[in-house]
Amino acid sequence: DYRSPELFLQSAMELAEEGLPLRIHFLGTSTSRSLESFMKKYPQNILHHQAVSLEKAVATMEKADILLNISNTLDNQVPSKIFDYFSLGKPVLNVQKISDCPSREYFDRYPLSFTLTDRTPDVQGMKEFLLSAKGRCVSYDTVSELFYDATLEYAADKCEKILTDIL
Repeated sequence: DYRSPELFLQSAMELAEEGLPLRIHFLGTSTSRSLESFMKKYPQNILHHQAVSLEKAVATMEKADILLNISNTLDNQVPSKIFDYFSLGKPVLNVQKISDCPSREYFDRYPLSFTLTDRTPDVQGMKEFLLSAKGRCVSYDTVSELFYDATLEYAADKCEKILTDIL
């Protein structure tokens, strides 16, 4: 329930049944009953790969057309993986679980994202995003400008300023 993919899978399989060719890969451990249920019903569309090495995960993400983020159900956490996703420049489909999701501000900044909300899922908007975003990317320079406040350089500059001010 913490990061249930049910809403996303329900919306995606609705589009698959309309004829949109979707193949969804999940990487890593999962105990999601909804994922298992959808995999049984749509084995050609949904695949689950157990935990893989970081190198394999990055290589898989680099080949992907679109990356998926299922946000937290906690209002005080931003999934750190979203910055990895952004740094790849790939389109990102974000599933927002709670109305006051702290990661939303980052997705609103990122030019190749679409947010599917649990409360009012816009399935046709998701379809338009999936079709229009495929093959597009954001340059690393653009990403580093948009999210400068989330870079190691920014953190180092802040630490240096604090230390300089103290001394």
